[in-house]
Amino acid sequence: MSGPHRVGVSLCRDFIFAGSTVVMLSIAKLYPDYWFVSCIALIPFLWHSSRIQCRETIRLGILAGICFILVTAEPVVSSDLLLKVLVYSLVFSLYGCAVSLFNRRIGYCAVYFAALWIPLEYVITYHLKWQHVLILPPESSQFSIKIGSLFGLITITFLVVLTNALLLRICKKILDTKPIPSRRPHSTRQYWIHIDTTVFVLHNIYSIPAGRAPPQCSLLSY
Repeated sequence: MSGPHRVGVSLCRDFIFAGSTVVMLSIAKLYPDYWFVSCIALIPFLWHSSRIQCRETIRLGILAGICFILVTAEPVVSSDLLLKVLVYSLVFSLYGCAVSLFNRRIGYCAVYFAALWIPLEYVITYHLKWQHVLILPPESSQFSIKIGSLFGLITITFLVVLTNALLLRICKKILDTKPIPSRRPHSTRQYWIHIDTTVFVLHNIYSIPAGRAPPQCSLLSY
């Protein structure tokens, strides 16, 4: 496979995974009643980030950031729009790179992946005053009131990302399951060879004439 063709295939693959995540995030954003879609929205992004190199996650993050802004932001070209494209591309790239590094150095850990998202979400929400990337439950719901009053809304974000990572872990377990090998020590052909050999030996033993006597002990001594 030539170099340009390989790059094109990688771009298409990255676009599919990034686009899948953005589509689900946009559904949760446009239809707040379906906020629970955020609980599975990051699965394609996490899946692909955990399987590629860190430098490749930069391309994945840029595609995810551009697609997210094109789908969710108002179609008006401005400096604010360009800033959002830059920031969200940086956020997705950093998160994808961190997931790739942690997965290769430490292994898959859902708690780590959820914790890595918290600083990025905190900067977007509390410093830039933008909306959450992951749409959370309505603030009027009992879940948001109880968890938000005790630990803050950022904890709900942690739980949403943790749900994504745990569901991905379950999917990996299911897809990586291998069939249990057979415990038969020999194949059917070996059994038939063994049976044929036994029949041949028995036939030779019982075909000895009845008048013959067993060998003498003196002969056996030799």
